[in-house]
Amino acid sequence: MYGWIAVIVCDRQVERHQEEMFSFSGKFSDLLNFVYGLIHMVNELGGFCYRNGVAQVMSFCPSWVFEAGCAAAGSDYLSKNIDLNTIANSCAAVLSEFYDPVHPGEVSAVVEAMVRFLDELNAGEDAEPLMISFCHNRIYFERSNKPRKMKGLLGTADEPVKTKEYSSELAFKSFKAFIYSLRNDVVKPAPIGWKISEVDHSEVFQKLASQQPSPLDYL
Repeated sequence: MYGWIAVIVCDRQVERHQEEMFSFSGKFSDLLNFVYGLIHMVNELGGFCYRNGVAQVMSFCPSWVFEAGCAAAGSDYLSKNIDLNTIANSCAAVLSEFYDPVHPGEVSAVVEAMVRFLDELNAGEDAEPLMISFCHNRIYFERSNKPRKMKGLLGTADEPVKTKEYSSELAFKSFKAFIYSLRNDVVKPAPIGWKISEVDHSEVFQKLASQQPSPLDYL
């Protein structure tokens, strides 16, 4: 009789163990479903992409950040006794800290085109202020001249985007359009004395403002 009792107790322990295993399996499955759902949600928001089956952070620079950064680089090039290669490398290095690598050649191409265009317009001493005004406009206003919402429920405006939307050609076209709009009083120049260091809601622009580029850094 004691043998049967032992068998019954053992069976009940096995059943209890199986129930616990099924319960754990169900909870683990729920946890996996939650994690997969979270990854999918972030992916939809532009936070992750899948490369070779592995989730990776998406970190392309927004076009307006690239354009404003190039304008800031152009301002430095015109106001400081530093060569364009050093200026472009410094700007690209900062942007590459926050986004997928930005090539210095992309920055230098924009700055060179801007300077050449302003020279054709005989901008003279107004060239550097025009660079600053374009930088200010791209940071604080959208294409429609509507104030840019820098902060939202899901983050800040300078966060990485899903696809690469900037290029040297598009940045220069944006600059030319701004200059013509400025001439026709469609947009306004930057406030007198404005500096990029005043953009305190963006780590990107704060880092750009704090740079002290030197040719020795890129030998």
